[in-house]
Amino acid sequence: MNFNDIFTAKDLRKVVALIVILASFSVSSGQPYQNNSLEPGSYERISEELNQDEWLGISDTWIYQKAYQVKESDICSPISNNVTVTATDPCSEPVSWQDNLTIPATYDAELFLEKTSDKSGEQVSPGEEITYSYYITNEGNINLTAILISDDQVPSIDYISGDENGDLWLNLSETWIYEGRYRVRDSDLCKDIVNTAQVTAIDPCSHPVTPATDTEVVKTTCETYPLGLEEPIQYEQYCEAQKFSGSGEVELGTTIIDTRIALDYRKSIAGDGDIEMNSEHILSENASRLQREVINKTVPLNFFETSQMSFSGSSPLMGERSLSSREFYGGIGSDVREMFAVNEMESVETIFFASTDPAGHLDDKKLAEELRSASPVHLMGLDTANRFNGTWGTETQWHKILQKDIQDRQMFSGSFEAEKLIKLHESPIREPWSPTCKGVDC
Repeated sequence: MNFNDIFTAKDLRKVVALIVILASFSVSSGQPYQNNSLEPGSYERISEELNQDEWLGISDTWIYQKAYQVKESDICSPISNNVTVTATDPCSEPVSWQDNLTIPATYDAELFLEKTSDKSGEQVSPGEEITYSYYITNEGNINLTAILISDDQVPSIDYISGDENGDLWLNLSETWIYEGRYRVRDSDLCKDIVNTAQVTAIDPCSHPVTPATDTEVVKTTCETYPLGLEEPIQYEQYCEAQKFSGSGEVELGTTIIDTRIALDYRKSIAGDGDIEMNSEHILSENASRLQREVINKTVPLNFFETSQMSFSGSSPLMGERSLSSREFYGGIGSDVREMFAVNEMESVETIFFASTDPAGHLDDKKLAEELRSASPVHLMGLDTANRFNGTWGTETQWHKILQKDIQDRQMFSGSFEAEKLIKLHESPIREPWSPTCKGVDC
């Protein structure tokens, strides 16, 4: 910034009065600039004196110039410059005059954000991790602080590098780098993952800077990724529904094993007494054909059983149910069992199982996405409420070699009322697989 200060004889009021009285005299220039509030020191005269006598004549105009470099500490308020000019009249009397110039301070505070991903140009599948990089630069002419970055899809973003002098100010020469990670979910399938990042800052005058934003788009796979086990093209179904009431001996047995969907279900009941039952069990290798309500939500299933039973007798009613998801056939390696020996019992029970991609046979992408979004695979469990006199209990096991071992067992003997919900769920995302003897042709 340059301050051009122009002084003439008319500015020196006292000198003008002397000239009126002593019209034949001029004024000596003396030392024209004795004080400057912003930048002390001598000025450079940039105008030529016409008669070269070093006297400021009545018609003379002398122009001086001095440069001032605006500092960051100046920018938060107007810059005020007070200047004093002094001279000596022909009678050796000092004369002076002051002037003030105020310049409004302006500055440019501007952020720039560039966001990239390591999966740009690729298609990602559920379970994969996307690494986003954020590059923040200062596009203005002042330093900025209180840098904050956020992303509508990435919960945690880490600072990597860029603050070269460690002063926590984004200087004009610096680029700050951040990183964040996002793991692809099932719900991201068949559409773009679009997320926007935003960075904010504060300028030296404590004013917020206009946020900078950038958006990154990563494409996901669609048909290439099955949700759950692959659905048999030639699917099979089975259903049995029964309702009876009577007194006497009763023996019931059910075994349903389907390796294509990793299902193993067995049930046996035997006893003598008064019994009433209303039950239904359904198997469907095509899960989209079997949609039932499980815990207040309608979902596609591969197996579903619901039963209501009442029993009373002098000899106990013996029973056992077991539901297994066989890991050898692609299941999750879990078992749920229910056992009872009761003289009296009233029960309401639901058993559920889901393991296949419910939309594997569909060409309608919209319908397929809706089914996959609703699918609970892999899921199995039971929901029961009963009142009994005797012995009743459940046992749950979930085991994976060197990874997981869950065992849960309860047994009650006497007169009880009980409600129980057991759910076992595993996301169908395939874990990254590293082949044995990697790099060896074998």
